[in-house]
Amino acid sequence: MKNEFFSKISPQFIFIAIVLLFNNNVLAQWSNVKNPGSRVLSSIEFNGFLYIGTEDNGLLRSSSGGENWTPVQTNLFETVFNIVGFQSRNDTIWVASYGGGVVVSYDLGLTWHSFSNGFETQPFIMDIGLFGDTLYTAITYEIGFMPSGVYKTSINEDNWKIAGINFPSTIYGVMDLEITPEGNFFVGSALAGLKGNINVSIDSAKTWEKRVIPNVGDVNSFYYNDNKLYAATSDGVYYTNNSGIEWIKLSEELNHYYVDDILIQNGNIFLAVDQIGVMVSKDNGSSWSIITGNLTLEKDYINKLFIHNENLYAAMNAIHGLWKIPLIIAEVNEPKIPTQFILEQNYPNPFNPTTKIKFSILPDKKRETSNVKLIVYDVLAREIKTLLNKPLQAGNFEVEFDGGNLSSGVYYYKLSAGNFSETKKMILIR
Repeated sequence: MKNEFFSKISPQFIFIAIVLLFNNNVLAQWSNVKNPGSRVLSSIEFNGFLYIGTEDNGLLRSSSGGENWTPVQTNLFETVFNIVGFQSRNDTIWVASYGGGVVVSYDLGLTWHSFSNGFETQPFIMDIGLFGDTLYTAITYEIGFMPSGVYKTSINEDNWKIAGINFPSTIYGVMDLEITPEGNFFVGSALAGLKGNINVSIDSAKTWEKRVIPNVGDVNSFYYNDNKLYAATSDGVYYTNNSGIEWIKLSEELNHYYVDDILIQNGNIFLAVDQIGVMVSKDNGSSWSIITGNLTLEKDYINKLFIHNENLYAAMNAIHGLWKIPLIIAEVNEPKIPTQFILEQNYPNPFNPTTKIKFSILPDKKRETSNVKLIVYDVLAREIKTLLNKPLQAGNFEVEFDGGNLSSGVYYYKLSAGNFSETKKMILIR
């Protein structure tokens, strides 16, 4: 139909459609620091350096906020694995790895030693915590290796033992360990099923019990702030102020959003959200803005957020690297994330010869952006012009349509995204 229509018009016909896409996060301009060569899993500020733990590129540090990276040569077996966590006190720093155990430096990172005695087999550590003079590691289960659970040792010894009783021994998806200032322990898990997506100890890791967030599959990370513990999950963000007995959804606006990480700074809540990127709330979750800006999320996601030298960092894969943005910019007011699909009436209407079409896109429930089509038709349902046919992140957009070489009459424009579809009429008067 499209070819037949255009065969009937003059060869001199030139159809002009100018598409101006104003995403709701264009104000946020991130800077790409030197690529660490792998996804960043953990970070810590120690002795004037930014240390990062990577997925498969070892332990790195920088004195310039990531403009350059120096490999930390420990010459130890443990650090050839994914570096998942850090703890420090005074001149001492501990580094935990997935499958490798723990290493320690007592002299500000000059020399390194193994700190893994007591682990029965190869330990698949997911996080490390420090409370008082005791170190704790959260270990996930792998067939044929150590049971899942929390293990502990004095910082003055090197002798890891299981911490407490009643922790499920076969959780494959342990994700995060959080220890509150009061000494309450929380372990979040993914794909834990009946074993519980959160296991809690309120007696300094002596006994454990399930305190589950209902209807949530994955609990990916925690953040403790102002007497509340926040949980980033596969269905938005929840919080508790009674040690996990009750979990309250922070915002219905985040329903079905897969949140990988959460960070709170100066009252601002930052989230790493699959397919959307980075979101921020300045009013305790009542409303949200997208600050993904120029970050590229194609076939990728942001797995970790951290702060260093008044900059917010976002970690992505080895191709896209590590990015930063000044906190003073990340905290500014920006347009809010839409709460529903919307196709607005074009304006002006009637128009001659240009008009603008605004629409809002929601993310789907998968880790992908929605493929969005915006097509103009005539009254006979013949396709006149495809204004848009590409994946878009969630946001608010605007398209300018120029029908300068069309005849007066009624036209239709149709927006399709996922299961959403809507058509509106517009009138061109010459």
